[in-house]
Amino acid sequence: MDCVTILSEGVFWGPVAGSLVNLVVISITRYLKVVHPVRSQKMMRRWMPYAVSAYGWIAGIGIVAVVIIPTTQVVNGVCYSQVFYASRAAQLSYLIYDISGYVTVLLVVFCCYWRILVAVRRQASVMAGYRGAGPSTGQTQSQQIQGRS
Repeated sequence: MDCVTILSEGVFWGPVAGSLVNLVVISITRYLKVVHPVRSQKMMRRWMPYAVSAYGWIAGIGIVAVVIIPTTQVVNGVCYSQVFYASRAAQLSYLIYDISGYVTVLLVVFCCYWRILVAVRRQASVMAGYRGAGPSTGQTQSQQIQGRS
């Protein structure tokens, strides 16, 4: 049992998968609140991020149960983790799933925060336009000083 839980790193990979799902949830939630605030208030309920976060942790445990436990065995007293797949195709499909999962997380996080950055910059430029509509105190004082000389 130690081989499956500790030596196979199953205790480690479950939380890693759960934290990746939670990273995506946080990114999408922030994206919706900043870029689409009205739609976010209409569609999002307070329980939704919590439910999806719980799903992330459950999915992490599920990945460990489905992938790591069946592919881990003790042979001649040595623990081999993620070695004994049912077929070469099963091993290749897990590799594709694993790589695509990380790429998907990176793309979602990058796209969400890029759109947040664009929205914040656009809002800052609009606010700067409002501030520049009238003369500021510094500009007025500067013009008064130049007029005296």
